[in-house]
Amino acid sequence: NFEAAGKSLAKKLHKRSIFIYTDLAHAELGYVWKLKINETAKNHASLNVLPEASHNEIVGFEKNIFPATAIFLHRAQGRLAKRIGVIKKLLHGKRAVVIEPALSGRTTLERVWQSIMLADWTSFHLAKLNRAEPGPIKIVDELKRLIKR
Repeated sequence: NFEAAGKSLAKKLHKRSIFIYTDLAHAELGYVWKLKINETAKNHASLNVLPEASHNEIVGFEKNIFPATAIFLHRAQGRLAKRIGVIKKLLHGKRAVVIEPALSGRTTLERVWQSIMLADWTSFHLAKLNRAEPGPIKIVDELKRLIKR
């Protein structure tokens, strides 16, 4: 059940900085997750693609000043899979919550759509936890209004 899984995931993301990491093949999917969390849940989320993120971004976890959650979306194999495993272990050791939603399904398209449904439900329930209205994006409307001047 995607709604129940999304609700559970939203609880793990609530009141945390959210970092989404993907392999190159899933960068667009990670961008969908980022947008949904930003716009629907009114929550900060960042996205980076591995292996590049492992060269600089993980340094921000060293002191772990803010509660953080790292979401990994990938189907990496070989050296990249090993690197991701090591990064997850390092982040866990820095008290970051590490989440790796399963990219399940028989085909790539099925995996992508299932992940998008999970992202929809997660961002919806995170919006509720954040006491935010999931639909309107008032700050973007305000930005557009101010730019028109």
